[in-house]
Amino acid sequence: ERMSPLMENIAETLARRVTEEIRLQDVLSMDVDQARTLVTEARDVLQAWNSEYLGMRKKIEEASDHRWEFDRKLLFGKTDHISNICDNIIEVLDSLDHFHKFLGPDLKVVTGDSEGIDAVLKRVDELVELLQVPFADKIFDKTYEKPWSAVMKKFRSSVGEIESMT
Repeated sequence: ERMSPLMENIAETLARRVTEEIRLQDVLSMDVDQARTLVTEARDVLQAWNSEYLGMRKKIEEASDHRWEFDRKLLFGKTDHISNICDNIIEVLDSLDHFHKFLGPDLKVVTGDSEGIDAVLKRVDELVELLQVPFADKIFDKTYEKPWSAVMKKFRSSVGEIESMT
C-alpha cells in the first residue's frame, strides 16, 4: 500500500526532471557532442529506472514466495514515452552531425563543387526548421505523440532525400 505511491512518485519525479532539462530548442542550439551527452544521460536514467525495477522484482520474487508487482503503466508509461522521444532527439542530433561532418570543407576541396555542397548544407539546415514546431515545449507530453510522430516522419523523409542528393 505504501510502496505503490512511492514508486509512482519516483517515476513522476524522473519524468519531470528530464522534461525540465531537455528542451528541444536548447538542445538543437548546443554543441552536438554536449547535446548528445545530455540527452543520452537523460534517456539512460529513464531506462535504468525500468531495468532496476525489474531486477529488484526478480530478486525479491526469487528470495520469497511474494509477488512484487506494481502497475507498470503507471510506473513506466510516461518514462518509457519520454525515453523514446529522447531516442528521437538523439537520432536528429546524429543525423545533423553526420551531414555537417561529411559535407565539410574537405569535401568541397575534393569535389571542387562548393555551390553544390552549400546547397545540400542549406537543406540540412532546413531540417532544424522542421523541428521548430509550436508544441516544441510539449514534445514529451503523450497527448502530442501523433504530431511529434508526424514531425519525425517528415524529418526522416527529408534525411533520406538529402542522403540521395549526396
